[in-house]
Amino acid sequence: MPFAREPDPDVDAHLVHDAMSTLPPGFVAGAPSDGPLKGWDTYRPAEVEIVLGRYDIGHIESAHEYRRGSRSAPKLKVVAAAGVFLLKRRSTSRHPIARIRFAHSLQAHLERLSYPLAPLLRVHETGSTLCLFDDFAYELFRFVVGERYDKSPDECARAGEVLGQLHRHAEHFDASSALSASFHDSPSVRSALDHIAEAIARVTPTVNRSGLEALARELRVLYARAGDVIDLLGFRGLARGVVHGDWHPGNLIYRSGGVAAVIDFDSARAEPWITEVANGMLQFSIQGEGPTIWIRGACDRSLLVISRRRSVRRRRKSGP
Repeated sequence: MPFAREPDPDVDAHLVHDAMSTLPPGFVAGAPSDGPLKGWDTYRPAEVEIVLGRYDIGHIESAHEYRRGSRSAPKLKVVAAAGVFLLKRRSTSRHPIARIRFAHSLQAHLERLSYPLAPLLRVHETGSTLCLFDDFAYELFRFVVGERYDKSPDECARAGEVLGQLHRHAEHFDASSALSASFHDSPSVRSALDHIAEAIARVTPTVNRSGLEALARELRVLYARAGDVIDLLGFRGLARGVVHGDWHPGNLIYRSGGVAAVIDFDSARAEPWITEVANGMLQFSIQGEGPTIWIRGACDRSLLVISRRRSVRRRRKSGP
């Protein structure tokens, strides 16, 4: 769920569209046609006023809806006297507070070690990085300016290095309260494969439904078979640790070729480190120009991720 980025005209065209009587007239802006997009949750003016009032960020100049990541976790880019920030809202019925607190504690730990991320602000009355209001949890981040992953080998290698740093820093982090989950033998993956044909057909009614269902059944069988093989190879006995949980290019912000920030720790959890390495190898090998080009370049990019990640881990073991 990428969110702390430079504005994208195609994504950020819609702004908060209701007036807030107690805030400056320039607090919201937008053409008369601006309004909610279908499927996206939005903010209420009074809600924004109350929540932002709990942070010491000074006079608020503007707040624009920032459409990134999950449609059910709306975000606002806030410009205030103290700087530029990103407000994020999640429903506590879908996102347990304990899980959010674990992610916040991990981010605080990483920030103390100068790991690149988007710092969380604290509520001035409680000192907590988590703000609760009604049935929602709010987080306010400093907005990190940067660029998207450019798919170059250098930036791919930087991703591997930063992944190794994260695993190194989190090696002894207390994971007793962490969610235990994995892409391996996952009920949610099996459920998604069971319903994917129906979901695609709703969006594209002209699709070959029978062919799609046959492909989904084949993927379901292959997924189960792969899980059995991995279990036989000893997956359940692998050492576990804290991982980011959603390591893909959209969750890294680059600047001048380096990683300016890692974002979206919502899926942080405890599982074997190798699963995150495997996911990173897959995600950073995708080039987007089609499967032929992807497959041709996948091996080289996957090796870049894992080699840089391993080099960081080796330095940790051999150095101070």
